[in-house]
Amino acid sequence: MIINNQNIEKLQKKGLELIFLEKEIRFIKKKNTKGNYIPEWRNDKNAQIECPAIDLTIKDNKFVAIHWDWAPGPGPGDFHLIFDNECDAINFIDNYYYGNNEYFEARKSHEYLSRDTYNINEIEQIIKQLLLKLSHEFGSNEISFGERGSYHKIPMDEWRLNKHYEENHKVNATIGLLPFEVTKLRRKLNENEEFNYEDVNNISNLLFELSIKLKEKTVVNNTCK
Repeated sequence: MIINNQNIEKLQKKGLELIFLEKEIRFIKKKNTKGNYIPEWRNDKNAQIECPAIDLTIKDNKFVAIHWDWAPGPGPGDFHLIFDNECDAINFIDNYYYGNNEYFEARKSHEYLSRDTYNINEIEQIIKQLLLKLSHEFGSNEISFGERGSYHKIPMDEWRLNKHYEENHKVNATIGLLPFEVTKLRRKLNENEEFNYEDVNNISNLLFELSIKLKEKTVVNNTCK
């Protein structure tokens, strides 16, 4: 037995499930139990657990606690910790699932930032950072359009990456002209009209143009004089 019965009962009463393997114990925390959890864990509605598992084993008379998901790692929340005694190892596991643990918080932060959804507050913060960058680089100066003129616009219904196409599928792109699109946006702003999806598409074209301008400015600033 890797740990004594008293510690087994202590962790089980808190809600952890212990799986006894040949040379280690695996600690898992199931959904809807008290303690720490990661809402985005595995992005699987059918998953029965809601945070990483911990494996505990003994090597060279030391207690070793491991959670290692990344290759080669370590990645966010990975750990391979060695404890001199059982008490310290159990306290770590207890703290990981029920306290304020740096490894748990690192993995929780990673899963939140990597989730496949987004919200209005995040979009607002992204746009604020963009405006700060543009203000820093261009100030109140007028920004001229690039010389690339017209460009091909891929219809929005062709954007989906999960759509299956035949090998020789052709996309019927339309022609876009950024100055004309920006003029339409200005007029809508001037007349206080609500934007539609086409306007948002035009804004994305403008952002792409701005990315080119920023790149050109960065190249100029980094050129040795």
